[in-house]
Amino acid sequence: DSGKRLLNRLRPERLKVAAVFVAAIVSVALSAIGPRVLGRATDIVFAGAIGKELPAGMTKGQVIDMARARGDAQIADLLTGIDLVPGQGIDFGQLGGVLLLVLGLYAASSLLSFLQGYMLTSVVMNTVRRMRDQVEDKLNRMPLSYFDRQPRGELLSRVTNDLDNVSQTLQQTM
Repeated sequence: DSGKRLLNRLRPERLKVAAVFVAAIVSVALSAIGPRVLGRATDIVFAGAIGKELPAGMTKGQVIDMARARGDAQIADLLTGIDLVPGQGIDFGQLGGVLLLVLGLYAASSLLSFLQGYMLTSVVMNTVRRMRDQVEDKLNRMPLSYFDRQPRGELLSRVTNDLDNVSQTLQQTM
């Protein structure tokens, strides 16, 4: 089976292959976490915009009770789900912290993605180099009479094309 043979050829690079997969998984996980954390920044801005419009000096519970007393149950329910302080605007310190965290997540994800690509290229190139060395050793062991029976350049062309195809397939598959 050619798949098993190819996996055997990748065996010397197994630690790098494992590192490629780990980097890919962590990079994708960080990218997936980013929007969730960014949603926290949106919550901070929204809470600040709403909180600024509410009377200062009251607690959140008092404002909710006042809204229910006026018959604004929808507004009261909305305020219940928001982490706000009446009379206080956007907390730019907290917002900056969240945005720095998001920046760090995306930077780490990008770095891991770059390292993944770099290691993957190294794995593929090292594997193909070993295969080229094996082909060269095989060609050097073949009798000259074999080359006399083959059209000029056919064997070299076939070997070169096949190894390039293996290289491209490995790069795209992994």
